[in-house]
Amino acid sequence: MTWRQFGERVQEFALGFISKMKSRSEFACVSIDSDGTDGPTSIAGGVVDDHTWEEAEKKDLDINEYLKNHNSSEILQHLGSAIITGHTGTNLALPRLIVVLIR
Repeated sequence: MTWRQFGERVQEFALGFISKMKSRSEFACVSIDSDGTDGPTSIAGGVVDDHTWEEAEKKDLDINEYLKNHNSSEILQHLGSAIITGHTGTNLALPRLIVVLIR
């Protein structure tokens, strides 16, 4: 496979979070860039949860390989986890929301 290396820090944060949390509690993570694009992509960020790892495995996608090759845009799109807002005209911050349920 030839890696395109699309995916900046906002998208990689979401994937990196799931790679660390995959065997833990119920969780959700939203990572988004306020200007509507993350680096050279049209993707503003990603949303992952405790089911995303399983979905990737079902589709024979290796999240760690995509992270290693800095290609988070592609896997987020394959998983339906990419956030696409279009250009917002703002650049306020890189908000992240993380929810972890501990039972």
